[in-house]
Amino acid sequence: MTDARRLLMLAGSLSLAVAVFQAAVCFSVPASRYFGAPEELLADQSLLIIAGLVMAVVFALCGLYAFSGAGRLRHLPLLRLGLAGIGGMYTLRGIALFPELLVLLGYVQSPMLPPTQELVSSAVSLGIGVLYLVGTIGNWRNL
Repeated sequence: MTDARRLLMLAGSLSLAVAVFQAAVCFSVPASRYFGAPEELLADQSLLIIAGLVMAVVFALCGLYAFSGAGRLRHLPLLRLGLAGIGGMYTLRGIALFPELLVLLGYVQSPMLPPTQELVSSAVSLGIGVLYLVGTIGNWRNL
């Protein structure tokens, strides 16, 4: 297996881990609040669960696309576009880490420091996004 395929396997595994985490958190209002769920969702637990499970399915699909790109599953539709889009979305979400770090380090003034869970979420998103993008670029000809 090439390095690019290994990166896609790792990206897919992490996406599945995020899906399981999302599914677990949505059943707990305090956990959902801690991880930044909007108050509108927190007010209605059934809506919170539905939204959380929908997001878990989306993350699981992202994982399946990564496994397909790595050659472990059949070729899924629009594989190149899907992998590039997934990598782009994770990376865009993760780029929030940089202004958060600037605030944390005191280079940018803000009335509040970013919460630890926000920093971790941004770092995880950035890492997964880079795995998707580098794996996709490295395996482009085989997609």
